[in-house]
Amino acid sequence: MNATTSSEVGAVLVFAVLVSVGLLALGHALLVTAEAAFLTSGARAGLVELGGAPEPRRSGGADSGWWPWMDSVAAGERRTGAPNRAWGVETRGTWLRLTPEAWLVASTAHRVGRGPSVHRNRILWLYDPATRVRALPAIVGVAASSSVTGGGTIAGDTVAVGPVAAPSLGLMAPGLLLSLADTVGERGRPGPDVRSGRCRAEAMWNWGDPDGLGPCGTHVAVRGRSGSLTVDGGRGQTVLVVDGDLVLLGGARLSGMIIATGTVTLREGSSIVGRLVAYGGATVEAGSSVVGSGAVAATVLEASRRTLGVLLSMHPADRLGPG
Repeated sequence: MNATTSSEVGAVLVFAVLVSVGLLALGHALLVTAEAAFLTSGARAGLVELGGAPEPRRSGGADSGWWPWMDSVAAGERRTGAPNRAWGVETRGTWLRLTPEAWLVASTAHRVGRGPSVHRNRILWLYDPATRVRALPAIVGVAASSSVTGGGTIAGDTVAVGPVAAPSLGLMAPGLLLSLADTVGERGRPGPDVRSGRCRAEAMWNWGDPDGLGPCGTHVAVRGRSGSLTVDGGRGQTVLVVDGDLVLLGGARLSGMIIATGTVTLREGSSIVGRLVAYGGATVEAGSSVVGSGAVAATVLEASRRTLGVLLSMHPADRLGPG
C-alpha cells in the first residue's frame, strides 16, 4: 500500500469516527429534549390518562418490581445506580422519575475493555398507592351502565357512588391483579391465623386483622379468584380482586381495596372499609355498609407493594431516544 492510499484510508476512518461521535451526541441530545418535553407536558400530571390506559405488559429481566429507594426520588429527579459487572459485561442504569407512576429508564451495557456501548431507554410504569386511590371517583365505583341498590349505608370521605371506566385502576386492571394475587376457593371465612405466636401469612384464608391486633395485625393479604366468591363471615385486610360476583354475608368485615368485575352484594350486617369497585353494580342491604376511607385503601396498597409492584412497559412508547 502506498503513502497516498494509506492517507486516504486514514482520512476515511477519522471521518467515520467523527460521524459516529456526532450521531451519538445527536442521539443523546434527542433523549434530553424528549425528557424535557415529557416533563413539561401534561403527561407529568397523569401519564396513564394519555390516550386512555395503554396496554401493559410485564417488563422482563431485572425490572422485577418496586424498591424502597424509589420513594425518595421526586418527580423530575433521577438516580444512577452503581456499575454492575458480570461475565465481562458492565451495566449501569439511570432512573428518571417522570410522574409519581412513570419512570424513564436509560441503561448502558458494554464489554469491559472492548467494544461499543449498547444503550436502551424505556418508559416503565409502577403503581403509586396514593395516586391509585385518588384515581377512584367515589367510595363505590361502578360501570356507567350499572347501579347501586339496597337499604344499607354508604358513607365516608368522598361521594358515595361514581362511574369507573375499565380498567378501574389505571394500568392495574383486574387481569393483572389476578396474575399477581394468591388464588382462593369459591367460599371461605377469612381471619387471623396464629400458630405458636406466629402469624401464618402463607395460610390462604389468613387475611390479617383489620383491628390491628395480635401477630397478624400488620398482615395484608393479596387474594384473587377467577369466578364468583362468597365470603361467609370473618374479617381481614386485603387487596381482593374477583373476576366474577362477590357476596359478603354473615357479618363479614373487610378493609382495603375490593374489586369485582361482576356484582357485589353485602348482606347480614357485612361491611367494607376502604374502596369498592364493582363493575356490575352493587347491592348493600339494610344493616350492611360500605365506609369510604382513602387512607385505609392506600395503607393496604402500600403494604402490598412487594407483591403488586411489577414494572410495566408503556405502549407505544416502549423506547425513547437512541437504543
